[in-house]
Amino acid sequence: MWLVRMSILCGVLAVLVSTTALHAQDVSPQLEAVLQNAADDEKVPVIITFTDRVDISRFSGYGKRLRRQLISASLRTRALRNRKPIRQFLRDRGATRFKSLWLVNALAVEIPAPLVHRIARLPGVAKVSLDYTFQLPPAEYNDTPAVQWNLEMIGAPALRDIGLTGQGVVVATMDSGVDIDHPDLKNNWRGGSNSWYDVHAPTDIPYDTNGHGTQVMGIIAGAGPTGIAPGVRWIAARVFDEFNIAAVSDVHLGFQWLLDPDGDPNTDDAPDIVNNSWNLRESAGLCIDEFADDIGTLKAAGIAVIFAAGNEGPSAGSCSSPANYAGSFSVGAVDANRQIAPYSSRGPSPCHNDIFPNLVAPGTNVITTDLSFGGANNYASVNGTSYAAPHASGALALLLSAFPHETIEDLQSALRDTAGDLGAQGPDYDYGYGLIDVTAAYNLLHAAQSQCHPDTDQTDTDGNGITDDDNVCVNLTAQDNNGDYSFQLSSDAADPDNSLIRLRQGQKLYLTFLNPEGFPESLGIECLGYSPATPLFSGSPLSSFAVASAGQFTYYYNANQPGTYPLLAASETGKVYPAAQIRVEPVQNLSLSAGEQLAYHTHLPGDKYAYNDGDGSTHYDIEYSLVPDADNDYTITAQQGQKILLRISGSSTAGYRTLRTLAMPMTVIAKGARLLKAPDGARLYYQTCSVTLGGGQSMDVIIDTTDVPPGTYFLYTTNMNCRSNHTEEFGGMMTEIQINPVQP
Repeated sequence: MWLVRMSILCGVLAVLVSTTALHAQDVSPQLEAVLQNAADDEKVPVIITFTDRVDISRFSGYGKRLRRQLISASLRTRALRNRKPIRQFLRDRGATRFKSLWLVNALAVEIPAPLVHRIARLPGVAKVSLDYTFQLPPAEYNDTPAVQWNLEMIGAPALRDIGLTGQGVVVATMDSGVDIDHPDLKNNWRGGSNSWYDVHAPTDIPYDTNGHGTQVMGIIAGAGPTGIAPGVRWIAARVFDEFNIAAVSDVHLGFQWLLDPDGDPNTDDAPDIVNNSWNLRESAGLCIDEFADDIGTLKAAGIAVIFAAGNEGPSAGSCSSPANYAGSFSVGAVDANRQIAPYSSRGPSPCHNDIFPNLVAPGTNVITTDLSFGGANNYASVNGTSYAAPHASGALALLLSAFPHETIEDLQSALRDTAGDLGAQGPDYDYGYGLIDVTAAYNLLHAAQSQCHPDTDQTDTDGNGITDDDNVCVNLTAQDNNGDYSFQLSSDAADPDNSLIRLRQGQKLYLTFLNPEGFPESLGIECLGYSPATPLFSGSPLSSFAVASAGQFTYYYNANQPGTYPLLAASETGKVYPAAQIRVEPVQNLSLSAGEQLAYHTHLPGDKYAYNDGDGSTHYDIEYSLVPDADNDYTITAQQGQKILLRISGSSTAGYRTLRTLAMPMTVIAKGARLLKAPDGARLYYQTCSVTLGGGQSMDVIIDTTDVPPGTYFLYTTNMNCRSNHTEEFGGMMTEIQINPVQP
């Protein structure tokens, strides 16, 4: 095997060193200009881009965490597998200073000038371009102190007042660094080896020799008077050096780090939002697509990429790259009078036909954090679109903390749809869609998630003969009872007393979970046994979701399988509570004709079945829901001869719970909302006097009282510390069953 691999490698190298190419490839005009004046022994910095691209669109259907893992791993694997031969080829010919740019399928390197065209002609090389440098826009300071006006203008204080601070969100900047000593910024740095990246001089702790990055971060995350979202955790990539200079490859490395900060695709430590307050200043009016692949890949991984519009205004078409890409979310600047700043770059964009900029935000006389020089609480008043962009980043962080399962595209759309129109009526090339109003965006998303979609498809999906009643809307509200949480249902389809949601097979459930203002913590909700639910407006199937205090979220479930599904709530402290039980009744209840003879039952009008059994074996007369770790504060009552269906759900995370009956056998008909039948239809039901469930498990059992004498019976739990339905908490007795005689 070793000899085969060596033969293949030698063959690849033979192709690489061949001076006869199948076809010429591109050498960028900037590089051609440099080569005209370069000596034969002079090295030039280049970026070699290859043709063997990875199609990351095939990962679009996966959840965000897995999608990021697959994107990062596939891009890294391609670079590792395919770059070794050309690296050796270049090294043998005097190349130095290699940088692997796996994010964009490229390699940055310094090579002898005469080698450039030879490289460009190699099969597998798409282009060779100059690794040129560019400068960070200088900060423009105001001599006279400004008043704090910008946060109020975008509506941020109103969301702060209801407890939204960006909690749970990670924001990154790619800039000149961040002064970690500033009192307003030092406590919400995420920390660790995956939260700071210095392209130029690797260090463990963030720093900033310029101040620009510190000023940008102060608007996003400052804990003092300047920050829009002080509850975020921030990370940063320093790509501009002490002279405010960055090479193109430095920026590629920064984007690359942001996709996978710790270098391990199996850990999801990428930020949610990346702020870019820089541009290619010489590109005003041009479309320089150097960073289009970086931005496209980050967006595919569910990361918002925000850009300052640029300071090359006021001429029409003065926008710069990368802000003018179709994939960038660009932000222009206004002053305290809501007038567009003269310096703010204008559209249209030469890269696309859409509106540029997307939005505007405060950018003139904005107060923010400045270099602390060792810990002083210093602030500065600054101008520039560099400081408008972080208003959009902070606003997105507030929205994402309130609606954590909405996509970035949906949140950005909400900001556009609710922006305050300025200038000419409608979207324009000065103000874009208008001035950010994050409170209005929040209200729009909040109202949308509160809606129950009407059933207008004219299809009777649940088989009851009615075409407009298939959508069911239920609100589930958390309640704090001195640290012991409970949940209240409200809907015509809900039985609040029994924490039960009733559905017919084929109906669609819109479940809105409300975590009221002042609730102590975020709660996660999971419906076990159901196929993953879908948040209404993001379309991404998820098995669970979390809602912060004062938040709400609506999920869509398609009740296509009958059975019992426990709905559990988990607190931040690890406690699990039974929130409700979803019960899906089978279509068999409605599809049988009166008098139809089944193997185990003759169907009569109004008869009910637990499942689509086909033989009547799951017929029951009355039903009850039981949760071993909850207060089942009722008595099960039946008349002798009736069949009792018990829908049992487990919520304990500490262990299993066993329920036992005496002199009253139970027939287990289903587990995990799946009828116990073999593929050939044979029944796999079994009789027992005890059943055991773990957290999140469900079981349906039938008690046939035909041969049970009238009297009082009990369901016991063998776990003696399990709650009872009476005042004693450790009696082990769970629920009373009363069998009454048949009335003459």
